Amino acid sequence: MRSKIKLSKLKNFILLFISLFIFGTNPAHAYGGPGIGLGAIIVLITVIITFLASVFITFLKYLKELKRNIKQLYKRNKNKNKNKNKNNN
Repeated sequence: MRSKIKLSKLKNFILLFISLFIFGTNPAHAYGGPGIGLGAIIVLITVIITFLASVFITFLKYLKELKRNIKQLYKRNKNKNKNKNKNNN
């Protein structure tokens, strides 16, 4: 029982110590200058371009698959017509 009390006090002390460091320090108020703004704009543009490229590639993939399916369907119908013509002659 006594060890639990000591452990609890130790946890409270560590929590208080960390809280003082986190909330007791003053912010740096560093000047980022135009570099930070330019960097943020570049990151935003990169994310937008990447998203659009992903959509474009996915769209092309589905178009390619649709083209392949149409070709297969056309070949299947063409073969059926050939077989019908052979059977009729």
